[in-house]
Amino acid sequence: MTITLDPSLLPLGATKQWLETAQAAGFCCQCTGACGSGHRASSGRCDKTLAKLSGVRLYAVPTEPGSPHLIALCGDCVDKRDRLVRKAANDAARLLAAQVPSLLDLLTGPEES
Repeated sequence: MTITLDPSLLPLGATKQWLETAQAAGFCCQCTGACGSGHRASSGRCDKTLAKLSGVRLYAVPTEPGSPHLIALCGDCVDKRDRLVRKAANDAARLLAAQVPSLLDLLTGPEES
């Protein structure tokens, strides 16, 4: 089943990949919680749909950073998911930095007791 899209809803610069991804998603956001929201009001999946006057924009984004597989997400879910990914990366960097000895520790060596 192919869903047709009103040409006026096509974003400027829409690519073949965007169109294929959005069409496969039924022109609906495919977020099932990666943004941190449980989407409880819509049975676990974001209910935003590309439609006239809805103000919703769909983006074709990788399922995971660096992945070649794309999913359609609305702008809100993209922003929230990106925030969570950045927070996780910052937390991992802080944890790693806490485990690495400082230069002063390396220069002074182990303390004699």
